[in-house]
Amino acid sequence: MTDFNDPRPDEQDVSSFVLLRRFLNRPEAEVARSVLESTGMRCVLRERAALSALRGESGSLGGIELRVSADDVAEAAKILDQPLCESFEVEGIGTYEQPRCPNCRSLDISLYDWDKRLVGLVLADPRVVQRSGRSWLCHSCRHEWPDSDV
Repeated sequence: MTDFNDPRPDEQDVSSFVLLRRFLNRPEAEVARSVLESTGMRCVLRERAALSALRGESGSLGGIELRVSADDVAEAAKILDQPLCESFEVEGIGTYEQPRCPNCRSLDISLYDWDKRLVGLVLADPRVVQRSGRSWLCHSCRHEWPDSDV
């Protein structure tokens, strides 16, 4: 069964919504939803209740789904497929340069906070690993590096 973790689904008939994207973590999914909602599109985030209990580790188990109306799929995909800006002007600050992957120079990167317990899913041999800190992950080449390097 699924759990809608969004206050807005009561306002909409989400039964006809279709899967547009899957995300590894809630912040990335929230940004995509926010971008689509800013254009007036109706959308919802969906994840399995068991996955949300793992607090952000749902990506390894299927991720967080962004669902939109079937009528909006093409336009929503077009909006989310727009290339990232390499730099942009910030009023009162100047030019902001997007960070890049040091391995492949891709702009498709995300910052993660690692202060979680990762539990092995093998029932016969459960393991707990503690990992903490902040790191970047490149979605193009899967390279990971500490936050201090960017």
